[in-house]
Amino acid sequence: MDPVQPPVKRRYDVSKRREAAANTRKAILDAALELFADRGYAATPMTAIAGQAGVALDTVYASVGRKPQLARLLIEAAISGRSQAVPAEERDYVRAIQAAPDAGTKIAIYASAMRMIAGRLAPVLGIVQQAAPAEPELAALWREIAEGILFQEGDIVEHGEEAEEEAVEAQAAHGAPLPGSTSLGIGSLRGAAS
Repeated sequence: MDPVQPPVKRRYDVSKRREAAANTRKAILDAALELFADRGYAATPMTAIAGQAGVALDTVYASVGRKPQLARLLIEAAISGRSQAVPAEERDYVRAIQAAPDAGTKIAIYASAMRMIAGRLAPVLGIVQQAAPAEPELAALWREIAEGILFQEGDIVEHGEEAEEEAVEAQAAHGAPLPGSTSLGIGSLRGAAS
């Protein structure tokens, strides 16, 4: 008689489950952004978002929460360029700014990143601004945005006034403001670094 072999334990691979969850979350965010832009925030029920995303309503709530939380996630996704928030210190452009050798390079990297973020963020901010008067949680979110809490980019300019002086010298050497520095203002970079 053959001895009974113990069962072979299979390794559980969570990477496919994580990938599926990320794809579901992205589908929900994409659907919400499209429907909010087309219909407006107030006129878009969560059932419509679920239908557009091709998922069950419970999946929407489990993945992104209630509608105000979904609006916040849309902002965070627009800032990070991903389907979920990424802490400022982990964003590629923040790391590039921190590694940049001088203030002029830091400002150029920051301006380039802000141009990309602005293109993704503008439609979402319009949705939040429009819905804020009728939705208390979005009104609070809009105040938070207006105060700049959501956009703090961490320690972007490491040396405060010294970096500002370098940036001014770099601008003078170029004979004109660096790309993006006229609309952002050098002082706003230092403020964003807090």
